[in-house]
Amino acid sequence: MERTTNNFIVCIFLVFAVNSVWTFTSLKPLKHLPYKWLPGLNLSYCEYEGIKLMTGSNFIDIDKCISCSCITNLGLSCYGIGASAGVIQFDDCVAVSDNFLQFHRTITMKTVVVCVLLAFVVACATAMCIKGNMKRVPYKWSKGELLYCEYKEMKFKVGSKFTDVDACMRCSCDENGLDCCGIGYYAGVMSIEGCEIVPDHCKIAILNKNKTALCH
Repeated sequence: MERTTNNFIVCIFLVFAVNSVWTFTSLKPLKHLPYKWLPGLNLSYCEYEGIKLMTGSNFIDIDKCISCSCITNLGLSCYGIGASAGVIQFDDCVAVSDNFLQFHRTITMKTVVVCVLLAFVVACATAMCIKGNMKRVPYKWSKGELLYCEYKEMKFKVGSKFTDVDACMRCSCDENGLDCCGIGYYAGVMSIEGCEIVPDHCKIAILNKNKTALCH
């Protein structure tokens, strides 16, 4: 009985050790940008693959099979899912990740840049929104399809919600596709007599006509 128990404990230890080797986790600290017209305040964000994401963003990158959250006062926390979450090899078996790389892009960085540029023209009248089709790709080794949206050449799994700090766009990916709308200044603002309304990162700054100080 004692020998059996010891063998069981050894097996459990080996399972944990193998699993730990394959499991992906990471934590990157928050970054900060000072506001120009709001002294003492900073915009906190996480950076992922060159995209600045506001705190509260939660997404799944299907290329790398990782799930990430941008957490207030902490940073970007990511962990592996599926094949990246930790797998144990069985005899005569090989664990592989399904191939989701063959697809046609719908929304590209060029499209987003054009929309962001248009925002400077129309933001004072209407809110800026963009939409993209939900994409499907069949799993190679199992039944069913992977549903995802594409934003700035990155592929986000359905259920992802994030805010792009550079574009000031809040996006969600669901079964209807990608839905992004402007926030702050880019959500649409009304003019104020005697004042100028300008963006300060994604927030609104109300300045005097000379744009030298806040308008009171």
